[in-house]
Amino acid sequence: MPRKVRATGPARGLTLRGRVSIQAAAGEGQGRRFSMVAYSGERFRQPWSDCPLVIDLDTLRLPSQPLPVLYDHMDVAEWVAGRADTLAVESGQLVAAGPVYESTRGGQMVLMLGAEGHTWQASVGADIGRREKVSAGATVVVNGVEHAGPVEVARDVELREISFVVIGAAKNTAALVMRRLKGGAMDFETWVTSKGFDPNALDEIQRANMQQMYDAEFAEEEGAEGEAEEEGAAPPAPAAAAEGEEDVEAAEGDEEEEEMTAASRRRQLQARRAADAAEVRRVHAITALCATAGNPSVRVNRQDVPLAARAIEQGWTRDRTELELLRLRRPGQVDVVRGHDRDCTLQALQGAMLLRAGGRLDHPSYTTHRAVAIGLPRWLRLSVNADQRQRVMEAAHDYSDMSAVDVCREALRLAGREAPRGRKALIQAAFSGGDLTNIFTTSVNARLLEAYAEAPDTTGGWVQERDVNDFKENEDIRLKKGGNLTRHARGQTAQHMHRKDTKETYKVGRYSGQIVIDEMDIIDDRLNAFATLPKEMGEAAARLRPDLVYSLLKANGALASGTALFHSNHSNTDNPAVLSIATIQTGVTRIRRQQEEGVNLNLQPTHLIVPSTLDFAARELVQSTVLLIAGATDTVRGNVNTVAGIGLTPVSEPRLDNGVTDPATGTAYDGDTNDWFLAAAAAHGIVVAYLAGTGRSPQSRSWVLDRGGQWGMGWDINMDVGADVLDYKGLYRGGNN
Repeated sequence: MPRKVRATGPARGLTLRGRVSIQAAAGEGQGRRFSMVAYSGERFRQPWSDCPLVIDLDTLRLPSQPLPVLYDHMDVAEWVAGRADTLAVESGQLVAAGPVYESTRGGQMVLMLGAEGHTWQASVGADIGRREKVSAGATVVVNGVEHAGPVEVARDVELREISFVVIGAAKNTAALVMRRLKGGAMDFETWVTSKGFDPNALDEIQRANMQQMYDAEFAEEEGAEGEAEEEGAAPPAPAAAAEGEEDVEAAEGDEEEEEMTAASRRRQLQARRAADAAEVRRVHAITALCATAGNPSVRVNRQDVPLAARAIEQGWTRDRTELELLRLRRPGQVDVVRGHDRDCTLQALQGAMLLRAGGRLDHPSYTTHRAVAIGLPRWLRLSVNADQRQRVMEAAHDYSDMSAVDVCREALRLAGREAPRGRKALIQAAFSGGDLTNIFTTSVNARLLEAYAEAPDTTGGWVQERDVNDFKENEDIRLKKGGNLTRHARGQTAQHMHRKDTKETYKVGRYSGQIVIDEMDIIDDRLNAFATLPKEMGEAAARLRPDLVYSLLKANGALASGTALFHSNHSNTDNPAVLSIATIQTGVTRIRRQQEEGVNLNLQPTHLIVPSTLDFAARELVQSTVLLIAGATDTVRGNVNTVAGIGLTPVSEPRLDNGVTDPATGTAYDGDTNDWFLAAAAAHGIVVAYLAGTGRSPQSRSWVLDRGGQWGMGWDINMDVGADVLDYKGLYRGGNN
């Protein structure tokens, strides 16, 4: 068996891959079916992360309706390749089976390449509700197997679709092929299990219906095999020669009897097919009728059961179902649960709580790579014009005025659990499940991302950015300029170009905080913390980068050579050098004249960085096209501002006025209203490094406070970032100290 599965997609969007088996169903006109083991419960690695992931199948949410099966994730009607009418977790594996459509382009493509011998693979698209990180040295038991950290556990995973794909699978994961048994080798109990049902849990009506389907399916197989034998059978051996007509009449009688038997089998087969077609029409009519009525539910054995499922199970006709709908619409029917769950979904509640927390459903940051890294759900990351996102946003506005207690009640409904009568018991029951945490976590992550994306950062454009794999010290080793080409003598060998190297180091640090929402705030319906705390944490995460960068400029620390960043030996500072046309020209010239191993670097300053006090003066100096000379000291001078022609971008930063504290060391540096800097974007100046896989954005993790004398929910937030100086040649400092 192949042991491969690939996980691709966004950080919280999940894709699993496994092999697919396609076989023709028994009986003419039955079409073809596929079957697979999509996920074997093992840990695997995702391409964008070095940390392996394992999916908790105990919290896997399977849809109540057949799952669409697409061709290569193309959610267009003509590329729907089939449906997964059997979808279950069995023996620690996710299995799926169903028919392949022959009327669509997607289904035809699957069958056509399958007929050519192509081995299809499956990709299951899903949304991850929450991630739990298990650090190195710790262990966690998932799917009955103990996994050693570091590992991430994906919980509350919601399946969205399955696709036939061509791409191969990743290693260290598993997928098996589940083939359907045929003929007498499969007894009734095994057949029921293969359909995803427990034979011991069937009631009398269900067992009778399943037995009828079993008898029809395998009778068709035997009939088809019998017909094939008749068509392909060799003619009988001629009988021995005999006199008289009795032997001839007997032989003719046997042939007539065989023909009648074959005709009877064909009539029986046609009758069974007609019965199956009638059943399909009945199910379709009931499903369509209930859909137009909003898919109401009825209370059966203290559980909410869709009316359509109840009607199909009980063998009702369309008319009988319509009468039941009319009865349910009468006033006073307390056993009816209206079909508001069509739009009051997990996604709608996620959007509703985001609106209540003061967030925007159309914020542009939701469609960036940061939204993937921070774990926003897939519907929120779609284009704002996508139909699915539009539907969810409309529903979210309808439910945005729900109280916290109502949200808890809906979270229990979505999880298929009965809501307790008491207010406190209801909230505690909701806290014990995953859907409530999922709803509030989406609001926290979205508000966190909004604030992080909107926070001002004046370091963009003139510092370098990198992603690193760990928190260890990283070395920036590069070859210095040098090794000019020499004149080549006829018939001689080219000379070797000898170059020296230089090295600086940098590393990433982790900065963290946490948010806690007390259970009493939920009971009192005080959700202001969701509006303020995530926003404050996002702004705090956004401040880290500029704090680190401007601390480097103010600290003027020593490089690997032992000389300070800004030093006369580096020819990159002048003091005094009050900001003016003349001092800017001097700074630009110094950067342009920088050399390395005797080679001109040809660096061009791109940014003029000044304290807020000098903002307006800087803009006048670098953006004015004409110079105005006061007094008569200069009698002859051109009227062109040569500094404006350089194309410097003015950057105003209040940390230079007010001072800044280094987040890495806690050292506070005083501000100075006279300090100003020039930076060349193309130079090896300052580098900002992020931990790979984080999307260069803050990360959050949720938990429930259910022990240790605490009640409520919490989220911890971390930002993995660092900054350091790589070289001095693209930086210049002026001032008046």
